[in-house]
Amino acid sequence: MLGDSGVLSFESCPLPQRSSRSPRAARCRTDMELGRTNAWSRSRGSWRKARPGAHSMRAHPLLDELHIVTLAYEGVAYPQRGVSYAFSDLRALPYRDGYFETVISISTLEHVGMDNTAYAEGAATAADPAKETDEAVRELARVLRSGGRLLVTVPYGEREDHGRFRQFDHADVDRLLEVAQPRAAETVVYRYSHRGWALSDLDEASNARYRSDFGAEAVACICMTR
Repeated sequence: MLGDSGVLSFESCPLPQRSSRSPRAARCRTDMELGRTNAWSRSRGSWRKARPGAHSMRAHPLLDELHIVTLAYEGVAYPQRGVSYAFSDLRALPYRDGYFETVISISTLEHVGMDNTAYAEGAATAADPAKETDEAVRELARVLRSGGRLLVTVPYGEREDHGRFRQFDHADVDRLLEVAQPRAAETVVYRYSHRGWALSDLDEASNARYRSDFGAEAVACICMTR
């Protein structure tokens, strides 16, 4: 989750029609190289997850406050840079209602309710992962202030269960939007082929598969306004 006093929307800095880069990596890189500070605001906020050298560290100088929420300590942290960490389940966030202006969940919701024992002890698969994802989405919406943005990406195509995560289909995306209850929403889909990443849509990419040798063949990027 990342705080944002401006606008970070999936249409604010569109990708080329075709790109060899993944949609989220290309977009983040483009934002930072072109200095689009309106996309990374100078206000309070938090990002769901970061890895060593991730874009959160590039964005941090443009922020007054950065919070990272992850299930458990992952071996790398940047408290010396003023980053605030919360080790918490996404279904029970330790923040008051309406605290953030923008919440970002990148490749995270597909893991909720699935086998997360690789990340934390006792985080086994739930009886109904979709129901657990509903709870996580409600929490993301709860900590978002009125008028704020909730930005989500999930692997998209045919519904698939991969143990540690699941792939969303059209019905799953519709369910996510129904649970979040945004005032406005936009969904953009990117699909990969031998020519690279290209803009697609929910119907055209509905038969996309998750490839073990590559990753998601399609990604749904959802921008919601509360």
